[in-house]
Amino acid sequence: MSVSEAGTETARVTRRAVLRLGVPVIIANLVNVFLPFVVLALMGRMSDEAIYLRSLFLPMSQIFVALLIAVEMSNQVVVAIARGSGRDREVLSNTVNMMRLAGVGGAVLVALMMLSAPLFAELLGVEPHAYEEFLSFARWTSLALFLQVGPAVCASTLRGVGRTQAAMVVVATLAALEAGGVLVIGLGAGMGPMSLPVSIAVASATALVVGLALLRREGMTPASWRLPLSAEPVRWLGRVGVPVAGTHLLLSGFTLAQMTIIGSYGPLVVAGFAAASTFQGVLLQPAIALGTATAILLNQQLGAGRKDQYARTLRLGVETSAVIYALLAVAVWSGGGLIGAFASSTPEIAAETARFFAIVGLSYLFMGVLLTLFTIMEQIGMGFLALALNIVFFAAIIVVGWYASGELADPAGLYWTFSVGNVTGSLCLTVVVPLMMRRLKSRTATASSQTPVPEAPPAAAD
Repeated sequence: MSVSEAGTETARVTRRAVLRLGVPVIIANLVNVFLPFVVLALMGRMSDEAIYLRSLFLPMSQIFVALLIAVEMSNQVVVAIARGSGRDREVLSNTVNMMRLAGVGGAVLVALMMLSAPLFAELLGVEPHAYEEFLSFARWTSLALFLQVGPAVCASTLRGVGRTQAAMVVVATLAALEAGGVLVIGLGAGMGPMSLPVSIAVASATALVVGLALLRREGMTPASWRLPLSAEPVRWLGRVGVPVAGTHLLLSGFTLAQMTIIGSYGPLVVAGFAAASTFQGVLLQPAIALGTATAILLNQQLGAGRKDQYARTLRLGVETSAVIYALLAVAVWSGGGLIGAFASSTPEIAAETARFFAIVGLSYLFMGVLLTLFTIMEQIGMGFLALALNIVFFAAIIVVGWYASGELADPAGLYWTFSVGNVTGSLCLTVVVPLMMRRLKSRTATASSQTPVPEAPPAAAD
């Protein structure tokens, strides 16, 4: 086989590995995106009070989501590096220690949330008749959400070792039981809003059992919980988890700021924009998944000291994202009317949703590639740089979008700002990509010095 043929075959194998890892992550991410809306819809069928309580709890739940994302990404990175370097015992050690660390952190967060429930009630302007019920709902749901730490660690370990299909099973188990519980005991048995914390608790406990069972293939046994304490998860939580959580909270703030700008144009425009923003959340998932898949491969290669493969893996991950988002961008731009009609039967709301995608749709090609790279950055130890770039980007969009929409007296000013921002933001790739390569190469010596280079890379499939 010639050198060029070998290179082509290696590229083909790498691209398949990215897709093999990425597709299950896309599915799992979509499940996570749709689950809150399914639960919200089910609670809306219970009573107006039920959906009112769930909607009020949303800001509090985002804090827990930030914790879970920080734990998942940190654990996934450190496990991938350990697997790539052939240190299989560290896969279990890091999993157990991350579970311990997340358990302590989650318990502290739960305590703070339960104590601060009255403060949230005041900030959210909870109606007097629902005040006591909100406090009870918020406290019990916070306690139930704490139990999601276990499945989150299990799923991230499975992704880190390349078993993304098994990780998807853990996520699907939790989602199915949570939604099913609300449906059966909330709607069917008439339990009402309190069916949510009960369903979350049962779903989380079951998903943890499933996750631990799937980890037995990696050597996880009851004896694993006696492994010694390690500071490695703490280090990676600070390096990866903190900026990832910061980015999530930043996105929540960005959405709130956009809604503030749009709010002056009336409820129909707000509803149309909200529908577009919700659908946009779905469109982000392939980029996040492809970035995650590429980062898993890069971290495994980093652990194995295979610096000659970094550039090819990074390039193929970005190329795959570009191809997928070229298709998605055209589909969304041309199908905005269908998306609007699906989102609402009210013509004005549907028209506003369609207008958003008519303006922003084609720019998703650039946004998808950029988000893929930012996701990779977050998982190779460049999370704080990614967070800083996101802060600059989102701040510019809000400031310019607020001015443009005001000058035009039309929300289209914000839409055009977002579209142009997606295109111009991609210019930072010329700076970011070389920095990413330098970062990976600078870490290779440290990682490879800890263990002999394995003869073959680990399997990246379930």
